[in-house]
Amino acid sequence: VRALDYWPTVAFTFSDIGIGIPLVDPALRILAMIFIPLLLHDLWFYWSHRLEHAVPFLWRFHQLHHSDVNMNASTYARDHFLQSAWRAFFSMFTVGLVFDLELKDAGQAAVLSSLFLVLLSQFYHSATRIRLRWLDRVLVTPQVHRIHHSVLRDHQDKNFADALPIFDIIFGTYHGPASDEFPHTGLYSGEPPPTRWWRAQVEPVVGLFRWQRETDGNR
Repeated sequence: VRALDYWPTVAFTFSDIGIGIPLVDPALRILAMIFIPLLLHDLWFYWSHRLEHAVPFLWRFHQLHHSDVNMNASTYARDHFLQSAWRAFFSMFTVGLVFDLELKDAGQAAVLSSLFLVLLSQFYHSATRIRLRWLDRVLVTPQVHRIHHSVLRDHQDKNFADALPIFDIIFGTYHGPASDEFPHTGLYSGEPPPTRWWRAQVEPVVGLFRWQRETDGNR
């Protein structure tokens, strides 16, 4: 894809990061490999996530993730397969289109940032009541993300970020949880979650075709 674009990429290598201190330089390199991709990923993810809540077509698939009334660490993987495909398409235009990375650097950065994000996502989807107020504006925490999954109207369309709340803060969708805020989770409409995994994957697709047929019939 990058070969088809018309803007210059930035030649960059993570080996350039360092201040000449033997023990510090490797740590800086690892941190850069984690957080530079996360920063770019989260900027794209924030807007793709907002679209999933704003566009009925996309919400049809994203609502599976929000249907969990007992949110826990496994909820991070509770996604429709078409939503996963949409997000992969939406977020692939990140490091590869901005930086001209060596294959080895790109692979290492992908592994480190993805591993960090998976572990973080499992953590903030968990049902822990640990309060980390000092961290709430730095990384997404369990209480920050629980607000996003809340059934309360005041919490709708808040805290979209995947890892870094800075984008919610910048774009006005950040809701800092109070010390006693631990709301129930699930769909705003009160619909129960799917009882079978195959129905969770099939029904949104069937509903989409039904909606299309009804739309065509009303023309």
